Amino acid sequence: MNNQQILDNAPEGATHIDDEHDFCKEGYYFSHTSQRWMTSEYIVGSRSLADIRRIAELEEELKETREICDAVAHVGVDFGYGVYVLEDSVIHRARFLK
Repeated sequence: MNNQQILDNAPEGATHIDDEHDFCKEGYYFSHTSQRWMTSEYIVGSRSLADIRRIAELEEELKETREICDAVAHVGVDFGYGVYVLEDSVIHRARFLK
């Protein structure tokens, strides 16, 4: 499961996911069988959903930046024709790269 899939499948109230891909919150884990929260003594190897959310945001930003860089890099090769035609949104984002 990738980071976005984890976020998409998280039940309401979940704050973490463990190594077994069980969603957790303090003192509870989410049972996929019964579709309800069950008490738990401890959570092993859990990852914060807030951290996963931020990682997914950064992955999306990186994907967009790569698209812009690829388009800008190729515009000099064929002057914007063929497979590397630049869309207006890409041109606009490229103008604001730092």
